[in-house]
Amino acid sequence: MSKFKISLLAAVSAVAMFGAASASAATFQVWNGSSWGDGTTHFVGTTTASYLGNPLPCSSANFTVVVSGGVASITAVKFGGNSACDQIIARGLPWKVSITATSGTGGTLTIGDTASTTTSAGGVNVFIPLPLNANCPSAAGRAPLPNVAMTNGSSSSVATIQFSGTLGACAVASTAPTHLRTTGYPAARVIP
Repeated sequence: MSKFKISLLAAVSAVAMFGAASASAATFQVWNGSSWGDGTTHFVGTTTASYLGNPLPCSSANFTVVVSGGVASITAVKFGGNSACDQIIARGLPWKVSITATSGTGGTLTIGDTASTTTSAGGVNVFIPLPLNANCPSAAGRAPLPNVAMTNGSSSSVATIQFSGTLGACAVASTAPTHLRTTGYPAARVIP
């Protein structure tokens, strides 16, 4: 085979691989009132955490999500509803939000960078004060929270996030009936 044909075949293969990778790359978008793109929204609702089976329900939670270049990060987290929830500390922010699968109505997400399980930033780490007095997953550890279900919003409907998982000896979850929603904030969506 001539050098030209080999070069052409290599170029076509590279373009095909790049095209396939970029076509399958899902992105986040926020509704800005007139179009979808980058922006900031808040997912608010109720959550619960437990440490070694001892529960701490929080009647309010606010996750600030910033989308830039189609990539989402959780930049702030605030809990409330009682004095213990008011004092929960989210560490290692911002938490990366990865899209692990998409569907026609939303996607499956991972919160926290899976590569940052032992570093000081990237993965999820939460300190829950008394009565639980727990570092989740540990004082210095970081862990991802996988299998987070997101239902897309539209220009006229809210987006929702539902999660349930473990961070070391801690169990964390959004709680029904509302889970975390963009109610009162711009809607968000994942697109393939």
